Amino acid sequence: MYKNIQQYKDIREKILSGVSKLNDPIAGTLTPLGKNVIIQDDKGSVFSTNDGFTIAKNIFLKDPIEYATVELIKPASFKTNSIAGDGTSTTILLASTLIREGFKLIDEGYNPMQLKRDLDNVSGALSNEIKKRKLDIVDDNDLFHIAKTSSNNDVGIASDVVKIVN
Repeated sequence: MYKNIQQYKDIREKILSGVSKLNDPIAGTLTPLGKNVIIQDDKGSVFSTNDGFTIAKNIFLKDPIEYATVELIKPASFKTNSIAGDGTSTTILLASTLIREGFKLIDEGYNPMQLKRDLDNVSGALSNEIKKRKLDIVDDNDLFHIAKTSSNNDVGIASDVVKIVN
């Protein structure tokens, strides 16, 4: 089987391009005031959405390096969505920022292996901090506020979510 092996200096810009092509349409959808994106799914249907999961799911790139980059980021964002029920867009934004800033450090001479070790250490510490700060949903009012935020402040949808869960 044919393998295309390239060095960092030869593919750096394509990796960053792939990151941007995934991140840019999704970043604009963040927050309840986020904008919609018009996308075409793999069946040819065109629709408008501000759901990061739906947008990410429908981004496929022709360039093999850009495609590989996107396909490395997507599973992390989908896992976040699966576990937390949301967070696809935030995960993609964080991954994109880490990649861009990591490249800057590498370009300035920072050791890539040390960068990986540093990121692993920060990741563990961050996970522990998130666990300490998490807030449990204790009543329907908490659920309502989360559902309202997730539905762009749509009170009807938020109320329906509370009814469905109960």
